[in-house]
Parts: sequence; C-alpha cells; structure tokens
Amino acid sequence: MNLERHIVPGVPTLLMGPPGIGKTASVYRYAKSKGLHLETIIASIRDSTDFSGMPVPDLENGVMRYLPQDWAKRFQDNGGGVLFLDEINTAPPTVQHALLRVVLERVVGDYKLPDNVAIIAAANPIDSATFRWRLDPALITRFKVIKVNVDTQDWIAGFPTYWGDPPSIPGLDENTWRGKRALVAAFIHHRPDMILQPPKEESGDDENWPCPRTWDYVSRCLTIHDRVQELFDDIEGCIGSAAAREFVTWATNLDLPDPVEFMEHPQSYRWPDRGDKVYALLTAVVLHGLENEARWNQAWSVIVKAAEDNMPDLAVMAARQLLTADPKRTSGFKRTVSIASLAPLLRAAGELP
Repeated sequence: MNLERHIVPGVPTLLMGPPGIGKTASVYRYAKSKGLHLETIIASIRDSTDFSGMPVPDLENGVMRYLPQDWAKRFQDNGGGVLFLDEINTAPPTVQHALLRVVLERVVGDYKLPDNVAIIAAANPIDSATFRWRLDPALITRFKVIKVNVDTQDWIAGFPTYWGDPPSIPGLDENTWRGKRALVAAFIHHRPDMILQPPKEESGDDENWPCPRTWDYVSRCLTIHDRVQELFDDIEGCIGSAAAREFVTWATNLDLPDPVEFMEHPQSYRWPDRGDKVYALLTAVVLHGLENEARWNQAWSVIVKAAEDNMPDLAVMAARQLLTADPKRTSGFKRTVSIASLAPLLRAAGELP
C-alpha cells in the first residue's frame, strides 16, 4: 500500500487488516524511503512500564520519577522518526492503558517524544485469530484507522521487482529469486482470488495458507530447485496443500517460449494462448531486459508489440515493471525504441507525466 498518502502530521495512524498482507512491510518501506529512524515495538511482549515509565524514587526531591525505556530516547539521538506499534491488539488491557498517553500526548514516562515522531500502529481484526483483545475505545479513538486489504493488481505488478527495493538475503541469488517472484506473480495473475485465502476458523487445520507473505516464501523456496514438483513439500508448508497442488500443476504445465529467443525475434513468434502465459512471458522478458542496454531495448520492443496486439493491460504492467525494476541498473541505458504507441496507455495508468 502507498502509506505516505495516509500519514498526516500529528495524527497517529492505525493500519487494520488481515495478517500477512504487508502492513508491517509498508511501514518499513515508508521509513526507509524517507530516511527515518524506525523503532518497532511489539506491545504484547512489553510491560506497561515500558510505556508509562519505570518508577524510580527521587529521594532528594521526595518525588517519584518515571524513567523511559532506551527505545524512546533513541528518537532524540536520531532526530525523530517513526514509532511503529505492531500487533497492537495482542497487547493485554493493562498495556493498552499504558499506551493511551504515548499515543495522544506523545509522552513515555517523564519523557516527551520529539514533535517529528510519526506514530503508526498495525492490528489484525479480532476475528482473524485468538489471543487478541478488542482495542480499548479510549485507545482506538486516538488513531485514524485505515482499513487495509490487498491491492491484487498492485501486488502482481510490483512483486517481481519487489517494488524496486528487494531485500538482500544471504544465500539467495537476487537474479534467480527475481525470476521466481515473476513466476509466482504470473500464477496470481491467473488466479487472483488465491492472493489471500485465510482459513475458516472452524476448520481446525494447522496448515499454512495463501497470503502475500507466504507467497513471498514460496518464491524463495523456488530458488533451490528448477523442478517445481521436487519442492511440493516446501510449497505446501508455505501455502497449504490445496493451493500448493494448484500452483505446482499450473507451473509444471506452463510451457512458455524461450524469452531470449522471443526478444530477439518477436515477429516470428506467436503469443501464448492464455493471458497468464503471456504475463509470465512478458515478466521473463522484463527480467532479461535488465541484463544490458541491448536487451533493455529488445524488452521495450516486445512490450510495444503486446500493446499493438491488443493486450494493453499486460503491456502496461510489463512496462511498469521495466520502469521500476532497478533504476540504478538502467539509469545509463539509452532507449532507441519508440514507445509512442505505448505512451498514452502509460499516461492513463499514471506511469508517465
């Protein structure tokens, strides 16, 4: 989600939505993009004194002082930042009461947070799992509540490039992982309803289930073997047996043209017969388009061809991926391919001024 447009100075924001859809990730991306110091507090594993302050007697003055935790004082050292209260409704009522003053008055113990600290919280709906408390009315009214759900099309378009900022994971090759993210995104393009399928509470199963977080895990598992069938147990462990069977069957029978040959001879190839296959092919073309300037121009040629062949939505999605994939990597590339026929579509989609 685009968190920036929801942040209003002086107004604490609560993101309310199902687990695994990227609430925490959106806060991390926001802080990183702004260069802000971020303190993440899981309220359920904190004591009320972590927010109300540790009482310490001041014998000289005959009063009680309430000392703040180090996390609060670090904002002063870092010139403000973001206080992120994650899983806030897993905190018991006593801790929620201690948060009242933090959220409204921005005070932790006897310490006042700097004015430029943004307060953001995240919570899952009360019916999404056990071990949650309803938020105290006095606490929830201290927030602007933003109901969050998955923007499937945004996720499909952004996941292959990880929204332009993939994490560096030791032991995971980014080039390989990018291709596997593209494969997962192509499946969700084929079955958008499977982006998020929370379990029914009465099912009693201990299986995992499909959500953006667990599909991300699937993409990481796919990097360890080229044969998807060999990874069924790992995939099942991420998204459950039913979703795993469908994904593995789909991926095994994808049967795409070689993307490099398609890039080099786009006029001699026919498009695949299904939209999900076209999407998978275009995404693979985008990934190869990052290799060098020649491939980059070939990728633009294929995308323009898709637009001219009456596949505007898929062309725009691929163009968006190519524009945002890795700006540093492509900043020196000179485009020699005309995108005049594509430009109106990109402008309509907000990708060009």
